[in-house]
Amino acid sequence: MIKKIQIKNLKCFKSIDIAIAPLTILAGINSMGKSTVIESLLLLRESYLKRQNSISSGENRIPSFTLRLNNQYMRLGHGNDVLCDFSDNDIISMKVVDQDNVFEDKWKVNKSSNSSILQPMNSYAVTRDKEIFMKSKLFAQNNNSYIDFSYITADRIGPRSWFDVPDESVEVNHNIGSKGEYSAFYYNSMQNKDIPLLGVADQDETPTIDFQVNKWMECISPNTKIHTTVQSDMDAAQLTYSYSGSAKNRRSINVGFGLTYTLPIILALLTVQQGGILLLENPEAHLHPHAQTMLGRLIARVVENGAQIILETHSDHIINGIRVAIKEQGMKPDKLLINFFSASDDKNDSTPRVTQIKADENGKLNDWPKDFLSEWEDNLFKLL
Repeated sequence: MIKKIQIKNLKCFKSIDIAIAPLTILAGINSMGKSTVIESLLLLRESYLKRQNSISSGENRIPSFTLRLNNQYMRLGHGNDVLCDFSDNDIISMKVVDQDNVFEDKWKVNKSSNSSILQPMNSYAVTRDKEIFMKSKLFAQNNNSYIDFSYITADRIGPRSWFDVPDESVEVNHNIGSKGEYSAFYYNSMQNKDIPLLGVADQDETPTIDFQVNKWMECISPNTKIHTTVQSDMDAAQLTYSYSGSAKNRRSINVGFGLTYTLPIILALLTVQQGGILLLENPEAHLHPHAQTMLGRLIARVVENGAQIILETHSDHIINGIRVAIKEQGMKPDKLLINFFSASDDKNDSTPRVTQIKADENGKLNDWPKDFLSEWEDNLFKLL
């Protein structure tokens, strides 16, 4: 599992070290670098997987690769767009510690060029053990039985009459799509299998993906059942919902927005395997408070059973759901780390201040920085 990320001269970060736990929550005010932390991991993953040079088995080092700022996950523009305004040089560097193995590399920003592909500074990246580090789920191809790595963006696909079918077989790449665009097809293909983390299901409960997905979707809308059909000749999948007592299925465009928007999040949580990594952005979007709390509890179960989740959220309900899971479900408190991002006080350095917040066995937090989960209480005092 990833333990630490170090970023230098990327966007708002002049230099920062971010500690990573099995469940890491990125919280704080807007435009303080939370998304940049996730983007840094996606940049490394996508650039490595799209590299043109091969890795020689005779070298215990990783040949450096170009950094691709525009890829399937993001469009960051050119080198000048992402170089920190307060940088002392034109070099972007990133370092990832995965267990006890280290990957570190540097890329040069050519200010006279409009290229979105940054060239590496070195011939080889720094790594302690290439063979072990390349087994990191950050670089996984998703060619196992379940998800090794998945990223679900905040900008997800909403309800529509038909959804896309991925180019490759879902059994090969387990592709939900970063926007959830393949969720209907993925669910249709996987629904009869058991969830990989069997401990996520309650005791004596059916462990199939079909049952578990519908169970957690009912937290959003009670008595709801998902149905999918795939038209292979049209490369399209349809997603419909039925309700208890209803005579017909309803297309997603005629059902509340939150169901379709949340389906890829729940699918990713219930199909990630042990040791897999999920990067999730704003899973609370379009959900009512109780559903957000229950989603937090599901996240805690998945982490307790062996997956790693890095979560960006503005939801106190999701955070509190995780805290309740620590107290009531027995999730170990040392698996949770909240990194709270706030504005820098240094006029010569835009790097935000990051406060580490931890929980005890009762879900109580050791720190409560300004503006952290305080809005409800602040407004209540104004109304009294």
